[in-house]
Amino acid sequence: MKKKMRKAFQKGWRSSMILDFRTSNFTEIRELFYWKIFFRKNVYTHKIWDKNRTKSKNRLFAFRNRENLEKYLRAEKLNYAKNLEEKTRLMGEVLGYPDFAVKDFVEISAKKNPNKTRLNFKNYDFGFDGITFYIENLAKMQKWCATNKIPFENSQISIFENDKKRWRKLSKSEISEILNEEK
Repeated sequence: MKKKMRKAFQKGWRSSMILDFRTSNFTEIRELFYWKIFFRKNVYTHKIWDKNRTKSKNRLFAFRNRENLEKYLRAEKLNYAKNLEEKTRLMGEVLGYPDFAVKDFVEISAKKNPNKTRLNFKNYDFGFDGITFYIENLAKMQKWCATNKIPFENSQISIFENDKKRWRKLSKSEISEILNEEK
């Protein structure tokens, strides 16, 4: 997965991306240093701990241009509780996410509609790992993929099952059924 995402960044398919590296894995630490050496001017890293503070991972934010890094750092300084909408909007803008997905994610983060069905979009070949949005915006996501020349058919779409509190990958027939219901 990381190799595909790194390739998408190097080929210019993505202008920014997020990668996570486990600190207990030597190979991942080596790759993290690769990123820090070759993209040092436009890379930001920070360590994330689990709730018990027993395990950590390094999260790397890589940007093609300096302006996006500066926007990200401005968003990072904002308080999540007080400026949820502004912080999420800046992060989505910096990472190149569609506007409707950013708006949906603000609602999801604020827990305005906790039982509303949501989907997750992934396409590692083009460097996208986890754009979350509501189910009624699946057709918009398909159009967004077409305008950005991302193959929608090769992407992975998951649905969050509220009763089981887990993500489940959708089959191609389920995706086409949802798209037909929207029309």
